[in-house]
Amino acid sequence: MRNIRYILLCFSLLSILFFSSCNSLLEEDFNKNNTIIWWMMGEKPQDYNDVIKEINLYLNEKLNINLEIKYADEDSYEETIQNIILTGQNYDIAWGSGSINSFMLNVNNQSYIDITDDLNLYGDGLKKLIPESLWEGVTFNGKIYGIPSYKNLSENPKYIFSKEYVEKYNIDYLNIKSMEDLEVFLKTIKDNENVIPLNLTSKDGYKYIFDEFDMILETIPLGVLFNHGNPKDKTISILNPFETDIVMEKLDLIYKWNKLEYISSNFKEYKDIPSFSFLSMKDGYPYSDLDFESLHGYSVVSSPRYESYYSIKSSVSSVNAISANSNHIKESIQLLNLINTDTYLRTLISYGIEGKHYIREDNGLIKKLNTNYDGVDIDIPGSFFNLDIMKPAELSKWEDLSILNESSKKSPILGFWFDTSKLKTEIGVCTTIYNKYKSLILTGVEDPKIFIPQMIDDLNKGGYQKILLSAQEQLNKYIQNKD
Repeated sequence: MRNIRYILLCFSLLSILFFSSCNSLLEEDFNKNNTIIWWMMGEKPQDYNDVIKEINLYLNEKLNINLEIKYADEDSYEETIQNIILTGQNYDIAWGSGSINSFMLNVNNQSYIDITDDLNLYGDGLKKLIPESLWEGVTFNGKIYGIPSYKNLSENPKYIFSKEYVEKYNIDYLNIKSMEDLEVFLKTIKDNENVIPLNLTSKDGYKYIFDEFDMILETIPLGVLFNHGNPKDKTISILNPFETDIVMEKLDLIYKWNKLEYISSNFKEYKDIPSFSFLSMKDGYPYSDLDFESLHGYSVVSSPRYESYYSIKSSVSSVNAISANSNHIKESIQLLNLINTDTYLRTLISYGIEGKHYIREDNGLIKKLNTNYDGVDIDIPGSFFNLDIMKPAELSKWEDLSILNESSKKSPILGFWFDTSKLKTEIGVCTTIYNKYKSLILTGVEDPKIFIPQMIDDLNKGGYQKILLSAQEQLNKYIQNKD
């Protein structure tokens, strides 16, 4: 009898250990299987571990999920994501735009999943928040493939200047309307200060060469002039911008500036560029100088480079899409829905922890305390309009942005999406050719009068004209069907 009791006791102890082990494994598997991996462009913040802990406490309570954010800097982000996609590595959400980790090309390559039905089930807040015009930009063949950030809807290109040097040399920056207007001030800085006025990377060079164009593809030069002529014209021409006087005149200037040492392109990567530069460029919005200052680390002022246009590029200027291999489609949409509609979570993921990284003042504005949670542009995680406003901006910041959105002109081809699925070979070849040339011509290293004709000839041999003709045919059909 005692032996039987002993056996039963041992069996009970083993059962307890077994089920305890199972519960531990189940809990471990739960945490592992309910962790969303989200790739963002930027530097990993110093206090990432503290903030992600707070984020996950909130997400566990709200959605029963965890989040892991992975980062790659601006120079390496696209290469990193494309390598992850090509090698089939695990991730759930990736940020992209029209030019960096191209959203459109990834959809054409079937790297992102159709979320139309799941969005209707789990993204009610997103559907109500984001305007229809933005959904058009992420819709292909009637299917939605990404969550756009509802922010500045237009391209609002800015010249950004060091405030210190603007004041020191009494630079009338608000009346700088073109690259030609910049030259006298670049010379002033070069002659009087121990800095290079404009720093570029050897990889990308002067990235804003196509301000006047709505680019249909970013990996090769293919676009339409914003001001193409008669708005009622049904024959809008797709161009190679390098075959226009607009772009060639800019390239001649860049070539000249390189020889005069007004620019430097000795930096292979974005992270290698000196922290200070008299001149830089970016798209802006109301009070964006304050965000530029946060990124640059010094005081700046800005002026428009070109008119503000709502474009194909701006409609996908910040999009978070879900991997075609994700096992967390529902959870990923729920996460994006919450971030875009919940002010606490939206502010936490962009500005950090209240009391540690910022404080809230009586008027509702928040004040930054330090730079320990800097590193990612505020538009990457989601929409602006549920994000707390940081001093010294005014409480009207998002209202002013809404006015800008409503007043911006629209691209003549807004809503058009070029289906490149049957042109992968030609686009791949032309992308390689363009990359070989662009770092030399967009940095002013080589004479554009010599190199551009060579590049155009090589592109045409690689199938460029086939791509252009297909794009033109699709655009003509789009315009006809739209009417």
